[in-house]
Amino acid sequence: MLDKKALEHIAESANIPDLIEQVKGTKNPLAVLPSSFELQSLEQFMPNRTSYRGTMETNSVADFFSYCKDYAEEGSKCFVDDSMAAVTIFDMGTESAPKHMKHKSILTLKKMSAYKELLSNVGSRMSQKDLSDFIEDLGDYMAINSTTESAMTIAQAAQAVKSVTIEQIKKSSSVVGDFDESQEDLHSIGAKNKDSLPAYIRFSCTPYSGLLSREFIVRVSIMTGYEKPIFNLRIIKHEQHIEEMAEEFKSLVIEGLESTEIKTFIGSF
Repeated sequence: MLDKKALEHIAESANIPDLIEQVKGTKNPLAVLPSSFELQSLEQFMPNRTSYRGTMETNSVADFFSYCKDYAEEGSKCFVDDSMAAVTIFDMGTESAPKHMKHKSILTLKKMSAYKELLSNVGSRMSQKDLSDFIEDLGDYMAINSTTESAMTIAQAAQAVKSVTIEQIKKSSSVVGDFDESQEDLHSIGAKNKDSLPAYIRFSCTPYSGLLSREFIVRVSIMTGYEKPIFNLRIIKHEQHIEEMAEEFKSLVIEGLESTEIKTFIGSF
């Protein structure tokens, strides 16, 4: 009587002709190995690959477009998403003849230094030195207005921030503002000379490489519930800016690939 191992060997041997016939039709060279007839690719032993594949990643819009134009083929598609990134899949093929999607190019827009610095300070608690340094270091990107709507030079704004003091004020009315806080029958803390402090910063910069320059209106507030003045920055309508930048990026990619065979879609794949 044949044992289990012998029966398995007979069953595997009976399938050899059919298996070899199927392997013949593949583009990638394959060998049928004795151990359970495992398929093993021989591509690593060949002088060339069986297909061109890999992922080109860049922050350069120009290089992304140049690469896409060089390798565009029938069925190539580009997908643009709201994270300021675009992915082109060259070997996507068609619905009737799909390919392996192993050749891609990825564009990720780079935040420019001024915009990155602005975002790093927005929403954080800034000391007088933090804010004055921010104003002095990035003054070339700013136009500043005081609480009285008058224009301030960079030097004036930085000095005003450095010299502001906290003082105890006795009030009987309830007032809450950007530069003072008080509650009825309690000592409140206010910012002395608050009318000469910067209230709005018009911050103009190129947010991402490849996009146009835009103006961000930044609201400056002071938190007076501390021993020393603490400042806070907030970009007005920041979400709207984000949406507009995403739309600008999508239009940029669509226009840049317009002369190629690559179809552009909004989304991911």
